[in-house]
Amino acid sequence: MRRIKVGSPGILRPPARHGRQRRPRAERGQSPCHGGKRLSWGTCRGLIGIRAILYARGRQYRSGAFSAVRNPARRCKPGSHPLQIQLYPRNKVYMGRFLKLPLLLLVLLIPLAGCNTLQTENDTAGNTLDRIQQRGELILGTAGTMAPMTLLDENGKPTGFDVEMARLMADVMEVKLTVKTIPFPELIPALRNGEVDVVISNMTITPKRNMQAAFVGPYLKSGKCIITKDENIARATQSENINTPDTKMVALKGSTSEDFVKTMLPYATIYTVDDVDAGVQMVIDDKAGGMLTDYPICLAALQQHPDAGFVSLFSLLTYEPIGIALPANDALFVNWTENFLQRLNGTNTLQALGRRWLGQGVTTEE
Repeated sequence: MRRIKVGSPGILRPPARHGRQRRPRAERGQSPCHGGKRLSWGTCRGLIGIRAILYARGRQYRSGAFSAVRNPARRCKPGSHPLQIQLYPRNKVYMGRFLKLPLLLLVLLIPLAGCNTLQTENDTAGNTLDRIQQRGELILGTAGTMAPMTLLDENGKPTGFDVEMARLMADVMEVKLTVKTIPFPELIPALRNGEVDVVISNMTITPKRNMQAAFVGPYLKSGKCIITKDENIARATQSENINTPDTKMVALKGSTSEDFVKTMLPYATIYTVDDVDAGVQMVIDDKAGGMLTDYPICLAALQQHPDAGFVSLFSLLTYEPIGIALPANDALFVNWTENFLQRLNGTNTLQALGRRWLGQGVTTEE
């Protein structure tokens, strides 16, 4: 029996798939896409890319949202191409790629922003010392009314323990010292506003003040005492003994002495003054029974008025660490001042200042 080859002339071939007639072998490989010629991969990719762009415009896609995938078939089939166009929505395939770069930039920029902030803070730190060096002067803020710590001499020039210590600071910086006398309650605001570089005015280091300014020290350990001519006040062992409206006490306005007397003697009659001399004079004139102030001021009052009849209470009623107030957020200036105080203490310069102005050496240990 003769074997008949399918596709021979005169022999009917079985129907092709999808109901289409297969073309003769001689016609195979010819398709509308390239006229029967075998095209290179680059040529087909370019042709299909152009068609993809045109088709994408109709679908309102951008050309970058499509991906050309090579057809495994080596020859074009009728109605097909060596390259198949597959549509990938941008938000599913390509958006991830495009988002990587912005996210990477964001990750890189965040640390850079932190470094920039740190650089700004570092530039701000130490500005006080820079300003002092540039203008050639150290501006001191002090009350000038708290002898022997800060007072005015016969010529009206500021002097005292605190002023002399500030003068030593200026000498070490190799600049001149300019002293501004400011009422005690306004010293911290003046420091915060930049009117002065440093405040040295027998100022006690307290948590409330430390929230507004930096403090270095203490350079002097002090406490409260009472200047009085009243024997009953001087001999009082408990606050209840003098906590009556008949007891009239005076204190420096805005000082820790005012806070202390209001706390310990809430029922007493309390007066406030702007300077220590006015308070001492009230006690001398019997307008007040006593004045509550710091220990060095009590010593100075007794020395200045030996015939006033003072019978003072010399026991330290409180612990008063006296320090130097500096601008907040200036670590370099704080560090410089700490080293300056250590040098003064190590060379016994503080002791010499104490003997000159207080009649005795100072105590810095807490």
